[in-house]
Amino acid sequence: MVAVVGVVAVLVAVLADPLGIGAKEGTFGWKQLVLLGIGLFAIIWGAVMARIDSDSESESPPAEE
Repeated sequence: MVAVVGVVAVLVAVLADPLGIGAKEGTFGWKQLVLLGIGLFAIIWGAVMARIDSDSESESPPAEE
C-alpha cells in the first residue's frame, strides 16, 4: 500500500506541468522535486516492507496437526 502511494506521488510530481498544477510550463520546480523524492522513498519503503513480510511468512514453522 505504501508503494502505491509512492507511485501516485511520483506520477503527480512528474505530470504536474502537463496537468496545469506546476509552476511554469517546462520547468521542474522544487516542490516537484520534494514530492518526487518522497514518492521514491515511499516506493522503496513499500517494497522493503513487502519483502520483509513475505520473508517472515516463509520462515514460519508449519502448523502441527
